[in-house]
Amino acid sequence: MARTRKSALRPAVIFLIGIILIALSFTLWYYIVPPVVSLNTFSIAPPSGSKTIANASSLVLHFGYIYVSPANQYNKSRPVDYSFNLSIIVGASAGQSINVTVYMRGKPVFNAKTNATIRTIDCNTTLQEKTQAAPKGVSMFPNIASPISVSLTDAFTGGTTPYMIIQNLNATNAASVSYFYNYTARFRNSDGFPIAMFIVGVIIAIIEGISLLRFAIVRVRER
Repeated sequence: MARTRKSALRPAVIFLIGIILIALSFTLWYYIVPPVVSLNTFSIAPPSGSKTIANASSLVLHFGYIYVSPANQYNKSRPVDYSFNLSIIVGASAGQSINVTVYMRGKPVFNAKTNATIRTIDCNTTLQEKTQAAPKGVSMFPNIASPISVSLTDAFTGGTTPYMIIQNLNATNAASVSYFYNYTARFRNSDGFPIAMFIVGVIIAIIEGISLLRFAIVRVRER
């Protein structure tokens, strides 16, 4: 009996180590424990763009993704799992009505429309601080900024990237729109160490878990 218990003690201890590694990997990442995990910042401000949106159709822009133009290439694709700060300028051609909605984690965090008199939507904290009087034809808002409620799946995906949907509200005519955005985000940077720790912990837990299961089956049969 004593020998049997000793044979089960080793895989049990190693299995427990695997579980601890899994829990520790998430803890270090979730609570941003240096030097394993730190907060980094990145910014991206691609050139302004323009697009013709068909009647009753939409344009989707993902912030922070790879952006390519004839003169420039931006490769700063980085999801965000801590916070973001976004300034946007979206304008519609005369007589056109569009709806602008910014999403984070699939939920709208900003929404505004243009009309016959308001043709440009401008989210810019700097302008807000300078003056509250918006230029003619411009609807002014502060930057779209928010902390992010993190989920454990972000440890594997790196978090999500905000995106904007520009919808043409005219059911019969196409809309010509111009847009510009300046995007800054803070994200957890771990250089893959917690993920490596997690993988090692899972491998250990599976191997030793199978050993413990076999031991339990043998014990049941002996009885």
